[in-house]
Amino acid sequence: MTMNRLLIAFALLLAWSLPTFADNGSDADTYVITLNSGEGQVQGAALELAAYLAREGDKDVHVVLCGDAGELAIERNIPPSLEPRSVSPKEMLMEAMTGGAEVHVCHLFLPNSGHRQYEEDDFDEGITQINPRRMAELVSAPGTRILGY
Repeated sequence: MTMNRLLIAFALLLAWSLPTFADNGSDADTYVITLNSGEGQVQGAALELAAYLAREGDKDVHVVLCGDAGELAIERNIPPSLEPRSVSPKEMLMEAMTGGAEVHVCHLFLPNSGHRQYEEDDFDEGITQINPRRMAELVSAPGTRILGY
């Protein structure tokens, strides 16, 4: 068998053996999407997925913002729009919330935000700070999928 055929066979075997979204959709009741990147396209990808999962209706979706992504929770922060829909990551975050996703900011964001420049009152309505115990409960519960961006 040539090297190319061997690689193709291995790739097909790997793809066949990996679970697919459709196969495991019923196994995952809760999705925890941790978003740490401050890069708009990465934020957009994570938040489009969160909005999609939230709209499905039978999923419990939690978005946890930390690091540079924590800035999305700040009411006065309006990031630039992304194509092709011409919506910002903030608008995608609101779409996810409208669909039923809960949005949290990690417990380390506020005390470490540049000279403690923010308080919980600076968050958009509906966004809360998550404590370590609640985060541990979410990520350790059976039927939870954790996705990091």
